Amino acid sequence: MSTHHALFFNVLHYELKSHKLSALQYVLKRDRQTTGYLLAEQSNDTPQFYHVAALADLWQVAQNGQAKTFHFNILRTILEKTALFLGHRHFSECIKKAADDADGILHQRFVDLLSHGKYSMYEPTEMGDDTKDYFLTILRGFVERHPFNRDLVPEPAAAAEPTPDAGAAPQPVAAATLAQETGAP
Repeated sequence: MSTHHALFFNVLHYELKSHKLSALQYVLKRDRQTTGYLLAEQSNDTPQFYHVAALADLWQVAQNGQAKTFHFNILRTILEKTALFLGHRHFSECIKKAADDADGILHQRFVDLLSHGKYSMYEPTEMGDDTKDYFLTILRGFVERHPFNRDLVPEPAAAAEPTPDAGAAPQPVAAATLAQETGAP
C-alpha cells in the first residue's frame, strides 16, 4: 500500500501495529546529492518533517487566495508540531506574543473553533472573507515569528507594494458568520 496523505499513513501505522503485523514502512525522499529519489525506512507513525512540506503547501494556497475551511485543520497540525519541536505545552505559544496578547488569544480561539468543525478535504468549503482575513493574519504572524526557510514560505509579491490597510488587524467577524462556518447554533 502507498499513500501521500500523512494522516492516512498514521492510521495505517497504528492499524498494522494493533494487529501485530510487522510490515516494513518506507518514505519516498528526495536524494539531494543525485537529485533523484530514494526509499528510506520509516519506523514511527509520522513521516519526518511532513509538517514543513504542509506549511509550504498551506502558504502557497493562502497566497493564491484558495484557502478553504479545512485548511484550519492543517494550520493547527503545523502549529502543534512546531510547538512540540520547540518544547511548548500548547500550540497557542506559537501564535501569541505574550500570555496576555489579546490578538493571540483571539487567534487561538479561531484555530480552536475552526479546526474542530466538520471540514473535509474531500468536500472543501469556502471561508468567509472575514475568516479568510483572520486565517491569513494567523499564518503570516506564525511565519514571521518562526525562522522557516524563505524558499519554502517566500514573501508575497504584493508585500513589496504596501496597500493602505496592509498590516491592519482584520475586523471582528460577525457571530453569525463564525457560527455558520463552525457549524455552531
